Amino acid sequence: MDKRSFPHLAVLIALALTLWPLLGTEQALGKNDSLDKATEQGKGKKIGQLDTHPPGWKKGKKVGWTTEFPPGWKNWDAGKRQRWEHGLGRAKNAVRKHTEARLDAALRALEIAARKGTPLDHAEKMAKAGLEHGLGPFDFEPLGKFVIERVKDGVKGEELSMAIHEEVSRRRQERQKLREEMKEKIKQSQKGQKRQREKLKEKGEIRCFQNI
Repeated sequence: MDKRSFPHLAVLIALALTLWPLLGTEQALGKNDSLDKATEQGKGKKIGQLDTHPPGWKKGKKVGWTTEFPPGWKNWDAGKRQRWEHGLGRAKNAVRKHTEARLDAALRALEIAARKGTPLDHAEKMAKAGLEHGLGPFDFEPLGKFVIERVKDGVKGEELSMAIHEEVSRRRQERQKLREEMKEKIKQSQKGQKRQREKLKEKGEIRCFQNI
């Protein structure tokens, strides 16, 4: 080898020795980056597994309202939109008042029954059962009196729970029967009105025929 090449070879060796630790560090960093990416992917997979959407959510065409307004809203004039908004507010207020009335009646019955000696757990069961079975505001006062009388008669424990359940069921059946009777009365009334209109229409046609 040419002696003149030794200085250049020495420089290359020195440079290699200097860069070797850095090269190892970069490779290590590369491994860490890969590990971080894998960790992130694992995290993403876990997050996806916690997604609350049901299977197949992203497939197929969704049906129903696409906005918070009913179909055809864009074609409605200002008056129709205002009437719909007013009707929606009225319906919500009616449901709210009905629910609040039932709740207030249930709470009053619970408190009265408790102050008359009914165990608190049974007074609570009475109010909850009445609400769950759809009793109206006027059903809770007599229901509370019924429970108070059972307590005065010495009924307690499981027997009292069964008595409350049977009374609530009985009142629910009575309410359902009243609803059906009311529906039938309305139906018969509508039929009678229809027959009356048909008779008036026939009389009008007969008179027109006689005039001819």
